[in-house]
Amino acid sequence: MTSSKKITSSSTALRARAQAQLKGNSTGAWIDATQALRVLFDLAANADTASDALALLHELQVHQVELDLQTEEMSQSLLQLESMVARQRQLFDASPCAQLLIDTQGRLVDMNETASHDLGLDAKACKRLMGQRMDACLTAESVLQLQSQVKAMQQADRMSSFFLILKIQGNNAYQVCASLRPHPEGNGHVLAWLPWPAC
Repeated sequence: MTSSKKITSSSTALRARAQAQLKGNSTGAWIDATQALRVLFDLAANADTASDALALLHELQVHQVELDLQTEEMSQSLLQLESMVARQRQLFDASPCAQLLIDTQGRLVDMNETASHDLGLDAKACKRLMGQRMDACLTAESVLQLQSQVKAMQQADRMSSFFLILKIQGNNAYQVCASLRPHPEGNGHVLAWLPWPAC
């Protein structure tokens, strides 16, 4: 047997021995990391297992450093993603054009602040509307128009333009020039509009 094979065999046996000691309590449960290190240090103090125990301890230390570096990188990536999401949300809400995300059944998934303002909805009303169709915000004719456009989108999968008449609480209904296009992620549609005089 070569020297490298002896080291591998010895390391494997040492791992098995350490695992047996770590699981050697009365409950059969694994003991904590502090006790695990104590087992390794005890093995390192024994002349017969010192070399392999120190090598295993070094391997664990290197692995811990790698995990710490990966955790730090993941934390930084998470912060960057959160910052990007917040920026995109600000841009979405600040758009002068009303933008709404609806699913393939025409139910509301999200809307920007311009859309909620155009519809005369406060935050609570917007929240209640999520997951619902927009029937309460449109005239009966416009409800059918939107349903027709959503259905057509399933077949054509291209942008369409049409008129909708919004029903605003406390104000007269008014007409908007709307467009519907496939959602970039492929799980619904983007509905946008501008008041008709600006269209």
